[in-house]
Amino acid sequence: MNKYSHLEKRSLSNNYLPPLHNPLLTEESNGRLSPISRQFKVPKISTLTQLENRKINQTSNINPIFLPIKNDNIEVTYTQSNKDFISLLQSIDLITNGKEESYYKTLREGEIVSVSLNENMVHYFKVKCDGKRSPLKVNIRRNKGMIKTFVSKSVDRPNQENADYAFVLDKFEICENGMKFPYIYLYISIEALTDTEFSIGVTFGKIKNVYIPRETLEKPKRSVSREIEELRKNEELRNKFNKKVDQLIQQRKERYSKISGSKNFLKLNKNITVSSTDRLLCSWEEKKSQVLNRKYLKALEKKEQAIRTVNKKVIQSQLEQAQKEQQEKKEQDLISYRKWVIFLSLLRSASKFHSTTQENRNKIIKKLQRNAAARRIQKSFKGKFIKKNIKNTILLRLRSHLLMYWNNLYKPNKNFSNTMLIKTIRLSAVNNKTFFTFNVFIDKILHIQKTVKSFLRRTKFRLEEILKLWNILMAKLVSRGSTVHLNRYIKITSHVRNHVIKQYYSQKLNEYLLSQSKKSKNQVFEKKVDFKYLPSETILKQLIEQAAGMINS
Repeated sequence: MNKYSHLEKRSLSNNYLPPLHNPLLTEESNGRLSPISRQFKVPKISTLTQLENRKINQTSNINPIFLPIKNDNIEVTYTQSNKDFISLLQSIDLITNGKEESYYKTLREGEIVSVSLNENMVHYFKVKCDGKRSPLKVNIRRNKGMIKTFVSKSVDRPNQENADYAFVLDKFEICENGMKFPYIYLYISIEALTDTEFSIGVTFGKIKNVYIPRETLEKPKRSVSREIEELRKNEELRNKFNKKVDQLIQQRKERYSKISGSKNFLKLNKNITVSSTDRLLCSWEEKKSQVLNRKYLKALEKKEQAIRTVNKKVIQSQLEQAQKEQQEKKEQDLISYRKWVIFLSLLRSASKFHSTTQENRNKIIKKLQRNAAARRIQKSFKGKFIKKNIKNTILLRLRSHLLMYWNNLYKPNKNFSNTMLIKTIRLSAVNNKTFFTFNVFIDKILHIQKTVKSFLRRTKFRLEEILKLWNILMAKLVSRGSTVHLNRYIKITSHVRNHVIKQYYSQKLNEYLLSQSKKSKNQVFEKKVDFKYLPSETILKQLIEQAAGMINS
């Protein structure tokens, strides 16, 4: 411990030191290590530790603007929730189980799994599809954050290069040509673009009820009896059958004649028709009178309606005339009001002009009166002291010069000398001058650190605001765009995004400072203009296209 150790503790350089070592992951070590070094056993570390080491390596190369700023004087309290507890349990599982199998999670139909991931963290799932029906529906419900989903049929850890499907949507389906899936497992990996919390569930296709039409029923052919066939062939039997039918018809006629007796049905029918025609004639006369009465009533109604319409038109014309007269009266009143307002305004302006001219005239008269009085006093003074000698004139001039010196030079010089004397006395009273100067130097360094911290905090807050707008517009473009734009925007990494945002922010800051310097040269006193750093939607689209072009190139 030395005298200036607190300066080293307070400095920001401790936050940006590079890591002590760069740990390799298992898949990276298989491609980089030599065969001799592979023979020796390397102690395994958990996958969570590997991801944290990778984050440290990434953040060590980023500009300090994007790093968190520590402040010892601020106390932060966090409220815990069920989701934080779930994420804590997942982190403990990842730490305790260093094996790769623990990094997978099997999804079953009807089961919902909730997961929380940090930025750039990947979680792997596998779904057993053996004997299951197509399609497979995946439903993801996000509480916060953004994710990318990769699906593969053969690769156990799918990514952007080896995946069969890539999605940014929360709901999607995977279909096959047959009724069932031809493979045993389907592998899913979910990458978190930001800090994310979500739940995932899967469902397979159901067996549909198929309508099978019944077979058409054919009518059975009726067989002809033997007796009818014999009648068709044998003429004697047919003649006997016809005679028997004629006898039956004759018997039936006789039975009907006995029942009817000696009634003459023609006469009866004629009488019935005549009586019916008379009755019909009477009813026709009644109907005719009813129709004529109805027509007369309708004509009366039409006449009354016509009279009403005529009266209505007359009343309407009278109302229109009254409204017109009222409108003309209102217009005349408005014209008279305008004239009166103009007259009153002219009268007020004339009275104001008269009062101002009178005041100016009085001021000029008073000034002339004062000048005349001063001239009279000077004349009387000159007439009284005409016989002045050179000595008196010199003394008067010296007195005037001394008064001017006293008022303009002596007082400020006296004040300055007094302050300098006080400072010298105070400094001479201090025994250890070097310690005093070091304290002043330390205070200056602390002031610089404080201003730098506030500047970094402000820039971090502004960059986070731009990043939020970036994420909102990215979600809109992904949901509305085509598959070509989707594949193009998915490739944008966080490093490229941060580089583009930082470049845009530095450009806006330089433009603002240049404009402020130009204004300060032209005008001395001017109100400070706000720093407008938030981009519009068109500028954000240009920035996203620039980031996509950087990755594609």
